[in-house]
Amino acid sequence: MKLLTSAAALVIGAFLLSGPTLAQEYTIRLAATAAPTDSDPEYVALKVFEQTLEAQTKGRVDVQIYPSNQLGGVREFTEAISLGSIQMGNTGYDTLALFAPSANVFALPYLHKNLDHYRAVIEGPIG
Repeated sequence: MKLLTSAAALVIGAFLLSGPTLAQEYTIRLAATAAPTDSDPEYVALKVFEQTLEAQTKGRVDVQIYPSNQLGGVREFTEAISLGSIQMGNTGYDTLALFAPSANVFALPYLHKNLDHYRAVIEGPIG
């Protein structure tokens, strides 16, 4: 999760810092299912993402986290992302598979031997 969060922050940061967009400011509305507590690892990861992205962009990007399904459940906020009313959301392959059935491949049991094998696939030519 930390690796994916860091990668997402770098990709978004690189996009926002490229070319004429350098001086512009952005607000990212991030929908989440996680409860806003320090005991929820998803929420903690989202807060790290928020702090990292805001620091890397020197405040030009404001990440607003909406925890506890404030912007709807995963299906609703995934649809809102596709419509552009929400910029980001934390969801899993199961929700993505509602819109892109090929995402179900990652939910197959015994597809990966262990976590290292999973990461090698996701971060390799297939992923």
